[in-house]
Amino acid sequence: DNGGQGDRASMIEDMKKTTLTAYKIEDAKLHPLTKDAAVLSYRLTYTAAEGKAAAETKTIRASSTWVRREGKWVN
Repeated sequence: DNGGQGDRASMIEDMKKTTLTAYKIEDAKLHPLTKDAAVLSYRLTYTAAEGKAAAETKTIRASSTWVRREGKWVN
């Protein structure tokens, strides 16, 4: 088990099968690493259904790494 970690490609494939009906981001915190890099951490509560399954509500902790390239922030 990878602890729920996933790469971008696998997350995009999972999203294709999922219907998101609600989401809320809370506890967002920006953690600067350098003047051109930072990590955003947050708590995400979402309601979603995969395929024909009943919708479920889940809460997870998530983070994303952002870097500034050519003056724009990207992750």
